[in-house]
Amino acid sequence: MRIILLFFALVIVVAAKSQDLWAPAGHPGSCAYIQRVYADTANDALYAGGECTFNGTNNDNALYKYQDGAWSTIGIFDQSIRSIVNYHDTIIVSGGFSTINGQPHESCVYLYDGEWYDYGAFVGSPFHLKILEDDLYLVGGFIYINDGDTAKGVAKRVGNHWEAVGRLQDVLPNNSPMVMDIAIFNDEIYICGNISSTTTSSDFFKLEGDAWVPAASTGLYGSFAVGNAFEVYQNELYIAGGIHISEGNIGEGVLKYDGVGSLQPVGTGLQDMDNGQALYVVAEDMEVHDGKLFVGGVFWHAGNVPAWRMATWDGNKWCGLGGEIEGRVETIAFYHDTLFYGSQSNPNVDGVFTNHMARYLGSTYADTCSLPVGVPTEFTVQEQLVIWQGGGAGTLQISGFKKGDVLYIHDALGRQVLSLSMMENEHYVTPPLVGGSYIASRVGKNGRTNSTRFVVF
Repeated sequence: MRIILLFFALVIVVAAKSQDLWAPAGHPGSCAYIQRVYADTANDALYAGGECTFNGTNNDNALYKYQDGAWSTIGIFDQSIRSIVNYHDTIIVSGGFSTINGQPHESCVYLYDGEWYDYGAFVGSPFHLKILEDDLYLVGGFIYINDGDTAKGVAKRVGNHWEAVGRLQDVLPNNSPMVMDIAIFNDEIYICGNISSTTTSSDFFKLEGDAWVPAASTGLYGSFAVGNAFEVYQNELYIAGGIHISEGNIGEGVLKYDGVGSLQPVGTGLQDMDNGQALYVVAEDMEVHDGKLFVGGVFWHAGNVPAWRMATWDGNKWCGLGGEIEGRVETIAFYHDTLFYGSQSNPNVDGVFTNHMARYLGSTYADTCSLPVGVPTEFTVQEQLVIWQGGGAGTLQISGFKKGDVLYIHDALGRQVLSLSMMENEHYVTPPLVGGSYIASRVGKNGRTNSTRFVVF
């Protein structure tokens, strides 16, 4: 047996729950992806849309509605559905479509008395509808012109028309932006997306007068950078997206902003399958529910603990929800206190086909959790864990304990294989371990923790 120590990680992992954490949502048709899941609390309904063939032919994307325990369709669109809201008791939908139920309609529509009507004409792609302080905003990669007023990428509904919000054309005079989300935080308006600036910063802007200026002085860094979603959580503005330390940003996947200083990391952020940084790690959507921030996207770890495509942040620690979502989580929403997600690229979770939409069956929303930030972690050299071979095939000797310390060992899937309270200041000989990757974690009586990852061959 050979033992390789890989790195030190500050992590506590709780025992993983094994099976049946996710189930298919049960919607009909055949979906290439679900772009948006929206909970209409006013009418007790759940809506979902993306690219879902319903009649077995192309260009028949269904807008789904779930109510009273059953799915129905309330429109067949020729192209993708990207956003859904209920604004003043009216369902409004935006996307890349040009017909609904065989009738011509462009990009943004509303439903009234069972019929669809246009809600503005756009050149380009309206992407995301959002209600902020009882006003309806629309962002995307579009140009909208109303009586000579050009709205580029950001518009607000006023009366029976859309009006520009700021002058994004001054930032991008020759290019079309892709604005992905908009938020109001501390009475200021922010936008994020793939918004290349004429300066060295991009993708995260706030409105000052009519001018869009880089937020937090710098915006986001990097040619791969993109801001996908905002949430206001615990009096800070969170931004999720393709945000990478390797491109000069301070955190990975998700950052937070207090409105006056610089962007700050959210714990250790999101990680790839190897628990490291990668440009394909992306946070796509966020939702606040029951005091936690839920994050979905393309990642395998959050806070350096297992979290396949979905994680929670409570202001101190990251937690994975359990299960293995195999596709890219595009959208999340809560309906009747149950978490739903829509995905693309792979429709399966834990090997079960979901048709790109699933619901959570667990109750705690915490399967594997990281160490809370701010917990003291300093140890002297004499207190560090030391691991070496000994005591027979497959066994390890571990030293660095004091009386009252607790030793945990977890496997690569986060399953606890050993828990032991140390009775004396001594080393410990483990039972035989099968080959694989493990984490040995020591928790002292004072709460200080250190961990070592190792591999048994």
